[in-house]
Parts: sequence; structure tokens; C-alpha cells
Amino acid sequence: MILCAGFPDRVRDRGLWTQVGWALEIAAFAIWLGVPSSAHKARFAALVLAEVGHYVCTPLIVTWQANNSGNKSRRAVAVPGAVSLAQAVAVGSGYLFPSTDSPKYSMGSAVILALSCAGAGFTGFYQFMIWRENRKRDEREGGPPAIDFRPDTATYADDAPGFRYMK
Repeated sequence: MILCAGFPDRVRDRGLWTQVGWALEIAAFAIWLGVPSSAHKARFAALVLAEVGHYVCTPLIVTWQANNSGNKSRRAVAVPGAVSLAQAVAVGSGYLFPSTDSPKYSMGSAVILALSCAGAGFTGFYQFMIWRENRKRDEREGGPPAIDFRPDTATYADDAPGFRYMK
């Protein structure tokens, strides 16, 4: 988890590592649903994979959103909005795992598997949109900005010349 949190900063690519987290979650819930409830070691391994995937995705998504918000004002709204949405989902999750579904918890696990697949799909779509927008900006501005260039995001937010979205 620590490697997947620090490495994306170094390579300036949060999307790829977010996809790694989604893949871990998808694998985890596929294992959970696929093995019998008596396979305790496999189910424990699935839970560990699910938690690692979750704790890779969550901070990367929040910081990715913060990095791609053009200025401090947008960031001040975007980050709490993302965290609030995640908390709202957590409230509903209590109803996905009724005790009558014990010990397999198929309904909740299937919903989380589907949401993880959707998350991976949305992340891929967001990656594509960022790639496309950055390419348009490179064409319009004659190439990417210099490495040490600081765009004027205080005035123009993400419309500032030289601003590029983080992949």
C-alpha cells in the first residue's frame, strides 16, 4: 500500500495505480464469491486483498481529484465532496450484508464486486479523458510545458496555459 501511494507521485500517474487497486478488489470479491464458505484461508486472503485494494484506491482517488482541481477553491470543494460521497456509500453498505445471508454474504459481495468493476471502468474513462484533454492542450500550446513551469492556476484555475491534468 505504501509503495502504491508513493510511486504514483514519482511517475505522475495515479490512474495506473488506481487500476491496480481496483484489480485487487475485483480479484478479492471474485475469490470470496467463488470459494465455499468453509474455505477459511482463501476467504481470509480475499479479505486481505480487498483491504489492500481499497486502501490503494481511496487515497489515490482523493489526491488525484485534488491534483486535477485547478486551484485552491476548487480543491476545497472537490476533496470534501469526494470524501462525503464515500461516506454516503458506507451508510448504505450496512444493508448489503444482512445476517440472513451469512456466512457467504453473496448479495453484498456481488454488489461490491460490481461497484469495483464500475470503479475500474470509470477510472479508465477518466484516464482516457485526461489523456485526450492533455493532448489537445499540447497541440494548442505547441507541446507540453517545461518541467519547472508553474501555471497561473490562482487566476485561471485549470484553464491556465501550461496546466496539465495528472494521468
